Amino acid sequence: MRRPTKEVLYALYKAKVKRPRAAYEEAVREYEVLRAAGIDVLDPEDDAYPERLRRRLKTPPWLFYRGPRPRPLRLLRRPGVAIVGSRNASPLGLRCAEGLALGLARRGVNIISGYARGVDRMAHSGALQAPRGGTTVVLGEGILRFAPKGELREVANWERRTLILSQFPPTAPWRASQAMIRNQLICALADLVVVIEAGPERDRQGKRSGTFHAGKTALGQGIPLFVVEYRLEQSSLWASSKEDLPEIPEGNRTLLERGGCPLPINPLTPERSLRNAIRTLHQALSRA
Repeated sequence: MRRPTKEVLYALYKAKVKRPRAAYEEAVREYEVLRAAGIDVLDPEDDAYPERLRRRLKTPPWLFYRGPRPRPLRLLRRPGVAIVGSRNASPLGLRCAEGLALGLARRGVNIISGYARGVDRMAHSGALQAPRGGTTVVLGEGILRFAPKGELREVANWERRTLILSQFPPTAPWRASQAMIRNQLICALADLVVVIEAGPERDRQGKRSGTFHAGKTALGQGIPLFVVEYRLEQSSLWASSKEDLPEIPEGNRTLLERGGCPLPINPLTPERSLRNAIRTLHQALSRA
């Protein structure tokens, strides 16, 4: 039976304090479970480790991953765009997430997101609708807790075009604090970050917005940030009123004020706006 290296043992149990022999024996069993599930471990010193993570993250994490064989990490060689947004996004926001992901995936872009309900899953789904589209799922929990849900489960052969990543111990449950840490990894993997809809930095109860945090992280890491801005074109004003214009989320407004690039979406002609936005993002990728 193949034995894990000392490095793998450390990666699995660095946060635990146990008797050395008990830790070793348990780690061997867990490692075999990972291998049986098609999961590999990547440490920051590995030649296959993404160079951008070494550059952008103060402490590059160990990664647990599962992807298409025989080269599960090949998606990370493509240009990458992170698409993030609220779990409770508007119908227009969900349409934007899906449409942008589909259009970019058709151009060979790896769509990166966090697999949360709402914008994230629509982005993953949109990417997989492209004939050769691929997507990277970055988890806020241990990789052994991953299960295909909703939109992803409905896509045929999704496993062949999806890379699943986690920086947390394999059986770790989801926690809000881990979701914030996960956002840093999402941004660090991407050439560009797109915010669809973000709440305020903190709501009235003091709870932080994960999407806003991701946008703020992108700005802090020097990664180009694009923020959806709902606006009517001048030629559309005669046919509509301000009542037809969806309110720009507070987080979007703040991120634009802090240096995010506007990505205009006309609610009356969203498909045309999405085509323009896809061209804008693709051109930005060529400069990234």
